[in-house]
Amino acid sequence: YRLIFMVRPQYPRPWGIDLGSAPGLPCVTVLEVAGEEARAVGLLAGDVVLTLGNTVLRTATVAQRAFREAPYGRVTMRLVTHNREVCIMKHQSQQLFCSDPPAGVGAIITRFLDGGGVGGLNAGDRLLAVNGKLVTDGAEQLSRRLQDSAGEVKLVVSGYTTAHSLRKDEEGKLGVRLSDGPRHSPPVLSEVARSSSAWSAGLRAGDAVVGVSGEAVFDAEEAEQRIAAAGRSVNIVTWKSRPDMDGVAGAKERARGAPPRRPNVTASAAECYYLPHAWHKQELYHDLTLPTYDAAAAVPVGKVRLEG
Repeated sequence: YRLIFMVRPQYPRPWGIDLGSAPGLPCVTVLEVAGEEARAVGLLAGDVVLTLGNTVLRTATVAQRAFREAPYGRVTMRLVTHNREVCIMKHQSQQLFCSDPPAGVGAIITRFLDGGGVGGLNAGDRLLAVNGKLVTDGAEQLSRRLQDSAGEVKLVVSGYTTAHSLRKDEEGKLGVRLSDGPRHSPPVLSEVARSSSAWSAGLRAGDAVVGVSGEAVFDAEEAEQRIAAAGRSVNIVTWKSRPDMDGVAGAKERARGAPPRRPNVTASAAECYYLPHAWHKQELYHDLTLPTYDAAAAVPVGKVRLEG
């Protein structure tokens, strides 16, 4: 979870947060951020708000009452998303080719006009909002929002992607195997050879793969075909629901109230958080299985198994 600490605006100033719980949106989702206080604490359109204080925001009705009755002073919001904001110029946005996601809101960057990334974006990134407003109707609505923008364009991106430039071995193999992820989720690495460049680059079994050779991928077969068709060097984009808390992005998240990084464990951890509007996350570090959480219910729905 990510914590946001915000001071409630004095009456009659509004919160400046438009919330919704329409079909297809998980729990209570931020549709638009208009208030200065909300923007200052890093709240973004597309963020999923789980609690306000001690109240679980299961519906928009509950959320409206909770925000209306919240005490003046500092309040705490618990979010189940780690989204990021990327700023690009309008002419740069014309290089983006996007498509509708398999499920949920936003749009997927399928490729770039010149083949390279823009503003730190990668093929496979899911764009959730444009200039503070959630994209609910797919790539067509995203395109209209970009065309209507002037000058700088602020995009909200789901999670964090990393591009890895990898080399195949002498036999032309990358040393990885992929399998399909959960429903409406990208493929995941099911096996990574320790002798491969992928292992040296930090890729591990369970990492979600959203892009290969500059184009988004949506299933394991498509990803493996693109890897096989690439030359000796192949670019792979992996996705995580939250940043590495030791990196630069992690420092920014800590400043926004993100929890500290879990201590390292000798046995690896497998964790899967259910984010209905974003990619599912599956990360395998070794053999420690953490519970699976339902973001809407906020209760564990799995069991903990310790081995070794």
